[in-house]
Amino acid sequence: MGIQDFVLEGDSLNIVHALSGNSHAASMITTLIYWVQVASYEFQNVLFSHVRRNGNMPAHQLAKHTLGVFYFSIWNEER
Repeated sequence: MGIQDFVLEGDSLNIVHALSGNSHAASMITTLIYWVQVASYEFQNVLFSHVRRNGNMPAHQLAKHTLGVFYFSIWNEER
């Protein structure tokens, strides 16, 4: 059956609002927002949630790190 419910967190309030359908995204990411929304329909329940950058430090550090990485990498954090 797999994962059917999850929370997608992000530290960009504008993007979280766009994903939630509460506002429009900047034109350069409109297509990305659209496809994330389309993909979310495959799940039973998806919640888009805003977290401040200091509350999302692992993701923020990973994003900063990948600016200098030129190869594929994956980060998996278990609870």
